[in-house]
Amino acid sequence: MNIGPPSVEALSRLLTKGDYNARKLTAERLWRLRDKRAVGLLVTTLKQDKSWHVRAAAAKSLGIRRDKAAVEPLIAALKDKHNDVGVNAARALASLGDERAIRPIIEMMRTAMMMNPMTAASMEQTLASFGPVAVEPLTEALKDKDARIRRLAAGALAKLDVKQPLEPLIAALTDKSSGVRYRAAGGLGKTGDKRAVEPLIAALADGSDDVRAEASRALGNLGDKRAVKALVAILLNKGGRTRSAAARALKKLDWKPTNPDERVAMLIASSKWYDLIKLGDKRAVEPLIGLLGDRSFQERQGITRALGGLGDKRAVKPVIAMLKDKNWGTRCRAAEALGKLGDKRAVEPLIAAIKDEDEQVRTAAAMSLGQLGGKDAIRPLITALNDKDARARKAAGEALKGLKPKFDNDEDRAKFLAVTGQCDKAVKLGKVSFKPLLAALESPDDKTRASAAAALGKLGDKRAVMPLLKLLGDREAKVSNASVKSLGKLRDKRAIPPLMELLKDKDWFMRCAAANALGKLGDKRAVGPLADALKDTDPRVRLAAVEALGGLKDKKAVTALITALSIENDRVQNRAWKALIDLGPLSVEPLAVKLVDKDAPVTLRLQAVDILRRLKWRPVTERQKVCNSVFGDPFLGRRQPGPESIEPLVAMLKAPRNRSRRTAAGCLQRLEWKPGTEAERACFFVALGRWTEAVRLGAPALKPLGVAVKDSDKFTRVAAAGTLSKMGPGAVKPLIAAMKNRRQFYDPKPPAKALAKIGAPAVKPLVELMKTHTHLARIAADTLVKIGPPAVMPLVEALKDENDYVREYAAEALCKLNDKRSIPGLVATLADDHAGSTAAEALNKLSWKPSNNAERVHYLFARRQNDKLLERWSVTRKVLMADIHSDHRPAVKNAVYALGTLKPNDRQITDELIRLLTDSGSVVLAEDFIESGRPRLRRAARAWLKRRQKEPGRMPSMRFPEMNRSIPDDFRR
Repeated sequence: MNIGPPSVEALSRLLTKGDYNARKLTAERLWRLRDKRAVGLLVTTLKQDKSWHVRAAAAKSLGIRRDKAAVEPLIAALKDKHNDVGVNAARALASLGDERAIRPIIEMMRTAMMMNPMTAASMEQTLASFGPVAVEPLTEALKDKDARIRRLAAGALAKLDVKQPLEPLIAALTDKSSGVRYRAAGGLGKTGDKRAVEPLIAALADGSDDVRAEASRALGNLGDKRAVKALVAILLNKGGRTRSAAARALKKLDWKPTNPDERVAMLIASSKWYDLIKLGDKRAVEPLIGLLGDRSFQERQGITRALGGLGDKRAVKPVIAMLKDKNWGTRCRAAEALGKLGDKRAVEPLIAAIKDEDEQVRTAAAMSLGQLGGKDAIRPLITALNDKDARARKAAGEALKGLKPKFDNDEDRAKFLAVTGQCDKAVKLGKVSFKPLLAALESPDDKTRASAAAALGKLGDKRAVMPLLKLLGDREAKVSNASVKSLGKLRDKRAIPPLMELLKDKDWFMRCAAANALGKLGDKRAVGPLADALKDTDPRVRLAAVEALGGLKDKKAVTALITALSIENDRVQNRAWKALIDLGPLSVEPLAVKLVDKDAPVTLRLQAVDILRRLKWRPVTERQKVCNSVFGDPFLGRRQPGPESIEPLVAMLKAPRNRSRRTAAGCLQRLEWKPGTEAERACFFVALGRWTEAVRLGAPALKPLGVAVKDSDKFTRVAAAGTLSKMGPGAVKPLIAAMKNRRQFYDPKPPAKALAKIGAPAVKPLVELMKTHTHLARIAADTLVKIGPPAVMPLVEALKDENDYVREYAAEALCKLNDKRSIPGLVATLADDHAGSTAAEALNKLSWKPSNNAERVHYLFARRQNDKLLERWSVTRKVLMADIHSDHRPAVKNAVYALGTLKPNDRQITDELIRLLTDSGSVVLAEDFIESGRPRLRRAARAWLKRRQKEPGRMPSMRFPEMNRSIPDDFRR
């Protein structure tokens, strides 16, 4: 953009008279100005501005502008009193590429005393960016008296993209400064010149660990076999970096160990401690002991773990010495190793370690003492039961378990029992167990926390209320559930508001527990929330709410229970029925009102009369006597009712049982009653089994037919379903509702058969039924197959559902339909861990062939043709790793399983997967790793979840895997 001449003058005023911010912003943006005068302004600013921030911005802009006129001013700016101005000037000169700047930049580094390592490395890169013209001055600088200049020169030469000068770098390998030698070794590795091999081999004896490591890396890069012998010789070098670099270099040189000693040395150098333990070669013990003084705490930890795993007594004293290491992780590994070594000499040092400042060290020491045993350890371990850390207390308790201690007092015994999860036994000791049980609520073990929570409820001490309330948010459902139950037993009013809030919890298990606890507390404030819980989507919660309301003994609770009698669930109705009987006199008046209420559902009136008779109620008014006679007389059909019975008899036409409907219709016929509305006529025809006339009525007959199709009588159900099949799209809704019916011995096949006859209008509701009612998914899928082509595309959409079984049944249905429109959806499903094999079978029937590598890999794995996948492993691996990086859960699970099946022992893949989890993992990916069956992946996933204080899933959901979604209608049996 051309700002124009007037802007130059305005910018000039800003640069000379503006405030600090204006000057800095102008200097940063002035390079965009196309006017040549902009360079002059920037040069002036670089020389004269008082603020180093503004001068640095001007130098940067001149570098972006790349005008040769700025070379001399920028060279002068290298001597600026502020380092950042000089650094920006050097970078700007590098972008200009003028070789005159090289030596001044080197001189600048001589005087820049405060230059930090990052800036020094940046200057090395800046000098290297000059290219070939920088070789000569940098070579001269290698002979400078100042070690910093020599380091700069060596580093810049190592980073040059051109062929570096060999002789100066070789000479630099003997420099007094280790930094110069380090950079020279790196540069020689990049030259590719074999003449550097011998000097680099000599550098393997350097006194600096960093130089030896860099020389090893350089030899690996050069790829000359002459270096093998020298590299093998330093595999057990005391420098951890040297060992690691030598091992990697030998791998690059394709070297393989030729004897056990070399194999041991290679494993140690590669830090493969688990492999070393697995090898079990005792020749590794002495070298490992010799390396315990490594400066890297990671290496010390690994070596200590390996010594413990090898189980050689020679390691006892050196490992005991590591209990005093400054790094807590090393001390922890030493304590663990001593337990594995099993030597009694470690008892006293471990007793001392129980008092370590770090809780993890104390935990490991307690566990090891339990392994070693001995009476001397009992008293320190009993003392450790008072540790402030829950994990350390748990470890001390578990250690004491094996030692079978005899306690001097009940207090110590209670602590031991509580810590080890034997909370029921602790309760028997009485009030002395209260504090230990409270402490056990902090245990890392979920079973112990749950046991302690349950025990506190039995103990009956109300001081436990607040600690138990804190546990309501525990990540383990069984712990929070135990807390809720105990709060119910303690009957403390403080628990009521949190428990009422818990009725809205996302987990049905917790909502159930909260309802039960509120019932036990008996507070009438809970009536409203419990009445709302009767509308819960999960029937188990509704059931718990009914039970709780029955225990409150309140008139409002009676009203809610009467409402529950109309809920379409046998168990909920039965429990409400029993609760109303238990409430006795409180239930009579409301039930008597419902009995004579002509607007009340007939099912409610039938149950009302049943409950009232069990409560030995006697009708008073004439209306009550009539309703009591009609709704409660099993021999109604044998008597001649009077005209006053017509209203209850008409209501009985809607009764759930065919026998009751038919009896009422017969009585109405004897009374010469005529239906007054279409709805009454429909109920009358259905009750008498006049199906043809019901069909003629059309829509008004749908509701009574919907009741009949759920009847307990098989022949009535079949006839009603057949009738509905003739009534077109309007019959779909009652037939779907009939399929959801979960009464005992109910057969959903007749309504499914009727839906198949209706055809296309039933497709969408059947697909929805598959998604919401897993137990009906297969029947719904078979019905869709009978409907035929209209079901194809909705089934293709169902292949994307989150429920595994829905996808599987949808793929099976598409396989039977054999329609080419389903090909794209089936191809996308090939990577599905659950439905992939069925999708492959369907595609096979459709004569489909893969069109790219991803489709080919997914298809072959779905068909379990593993040999073909291994033939082109590089392609297979690439596709599967891409799947793991995707957001598609089934594809991720499928890829993890596939990699474990095809390459079960490939450490490189496992390392990559663990790295992926560490860098960009999620709870979902961690769950897949846990379910993969691969130990390392499982351990890594659990550690990842522990670090983030997350859990793969609450216990109830894990116990009922088909209940990943809420259950809208009824129990799963």
